[in-house]
Amino acid sequence: MMKDIVLITADSVRYDFVEEMEFIASKGIIQAKTAAHYTRPSLASFLSSSYVAAGQSRVVSPSLPEVLSDEGYTCIGFACSPQLDEAFGFGRGFEQYTKYGPKGTRGNPIRERLSQVDILRRLYHRFYPPHAKIEDLPTDEEVLSKAAQSFNNVESPRFLWVHLIDTHRPYGRGGNSISKDLDKKAVLSKKKLEADKHTEIINSYVQSLRETDKRIKSFLDEIDSNEPIFVFTSDHGDEFGEEGYYFHQPQRRRVSESIVTVPVAVEG
Repeated sequence: MMKDIVLITADSVRYDFVEEMEFIASKGIIQAKTAAHYTRPSLASFLSSSYVAAGQSRVVSPSLPEVLSDEGYTCIGFACSPQLDEAFGFGRGFEQYTKYGPKGTRGNPIRERLSQVDILRRLYHRFYPPHAKIEDLPTDEEVLSKAAQSFNNVESPRFLWVHLIDTHRPYGRGGNSISKDLDKKAVLSKKKLEADKHTEIINSYVQSLRETDKRIKSFLDEIDSNEPIFVFTSDHGDEFGEEGYYFHQPQRRRVSESIVTVPVAVEG
């Protein structure tokens, strides 16, 4: 009998912080490396088991859900990130695929070409700094609730992938997250970041990890599957002052250890 498979990926979870996720840590943690430094190429490579997918920044066949679908699994996906748009192959093999957020395009082709020039890219981000924009996305709690409903409404064997976003900066919602001013300062003026502001960022991050851990545990209790294969990992980590940098900033093309080293938990 084929077991159900539940794969949960949570954004920006560093390997050396996963002990803050008590439930996940109890499963036994493997240290792993991502194939890329931000969401789209990293998870494209993960679902494809291919570095080609990282290079192309899109899912390539045969993908994990395509293989499982051929073996008789009903494949369901919930992705809370515009990076995981169907335009980049993330819907391949899924009978049901729900992506939240605006269309995750590469943007204006002229801007894309100009961004290859380092000085122009730096100037652009100096005047238009990238900030975390998750406030318009549903919360992880909402996404997991919908995922459980969809999972419970189909027969086994089932493969479910859910990508969670609340561990992405600004690490939570509303008053629990870091402010836009602090976010901007950490990106643009990191050498001037006071110790208490550094601590504020870390505390918000840790709290988001703990909340996500609780939600994952509750979700697994909610689904109607008897001892499913459960897998947890992340698309990448984040930086917290290492070499003077904060967060993951794709435009900087940094592939530091704290960004590409992530936890993996497997049960069953």
